Amino acid sequence: MKFKGDVIITDPGYFIKSEDDWQLYCNARFGGDSDALGQFGFNQAIIIESEEVAGEVYDDKGRMIGEFCSDSAEICVCLLEDVLKHNPNYDDYNRFKNTATVIRNFDGEIEIHETEDDCEFQIVGKGNINFHTKEA
Repeated sequence: MKFKGDVIITDPGYFIKSEDDWQLYCNARFGGDSDALGQFGFNQAIIIESEEVAGEVYDDKGRMIGEFCSDSAEICVCLLEDVLKHNPNYDDYNRFKNTATVIRNFDGEIEIHETEDDCEFQIVGKGNINFHTKEA
């Protein structure tokens, strides 16, 4: 999927702003709606279900550029702009660095690659900034 802007990788449960919104999100997700964040105005989002609860993000030179984790067994890749439109008070990506990675000014494609174990995945970004994730 094509992204242009500040991309965030985190658990959607960290930024969905209320219990009612979380319930709407879950009803959409488990009802088969792959665009469950669209109801909150998100233009682009990739949601990954996984048992993986912690990961690290590396640039193409092998340097770690961030971390992310999940309590809900889901990881979301979306634009930070959409997150902040939905929840202007969300600041965990600044306060709790291990919960989210923000890749500033990304312009390119982001893909999800499943590993040999169907429960694991790798997020790969190719563009002006190349990155990939690893399970922590």
